Amino acid sequence: KDVCTSLCEEWGVELEYPYESITHSKLPLRGKLADIFTADILDLVKDRTGVKYVMLSEKDIVKINPVGSNTTIYHFTAGQNAIQTSSVCTMDGIVTKVIILGKEDKEERVPVEATVSGDTDQYGTVQQTINRSENTTLADAKKEAQSIIDENGEPKWEYELRAADNPWIRKGDKVYVDAGDMSGYYIVTGIDRTITGKKREMILDLEKPQEGGSGT
Repeated sequence: KDVCTSLCEEWGVELEYPYESITHSKLPLRGKLADIFTADILDLVKDRTGVKYVMLSEKDIVKINPVGSNTTIYHFTAGQNAIQTSSVCTMDGIVTKVIILGKEDKEERVPVEATVSGDTDQYGTVQQTINRSENTTLADAKKEAQSIIDENGEPKWEYELRAADNPWIRKGDKVYVDAGDMSGYYIVTGIDRTITGKKREMILDLEKPQEGGSGT
């Protein structure tokens, strides 16, 4: 939260951030501010705590909230406001094994400090490595590795819903869908709106909430 607060203060923007507290090493922040917030900061929080966040701007206030934390949950039903659904199962981004590397020694050898594995028997071994810094405990690094496995350790279903436009729905919201092959709660990962003449529709990209995380 300190990093986000410092960046927003430089903008002169108010920040609201109900956060999960983590400690971390020094962060080399480079590139666009949007990438710094999402990739460098919030992805680190997600990997360490298992909580996904979404960053929104409302009336000059930057709000960083857990996904699925909206109190009003809109429903989409076949024959009413849901027009069409589609879904696909993808192996893209799957990770079934995470290797934690330590600091290299004088001979430039990098030790393997721990390995966290998922369901390699069913999905094979797709490996990712993370480097533990001096300021990160091995326990925190293992939490980060386990979070990566929890989120990416099996094929993902991606859903798409075409529906009548609802201007109050935003990225990160939880919605309920009962149409096509979809039934239950979903998290909005993207929105594409078409507002032309009498046509007012939107296409929502959706995913199932992560079990045990926010949005369930």
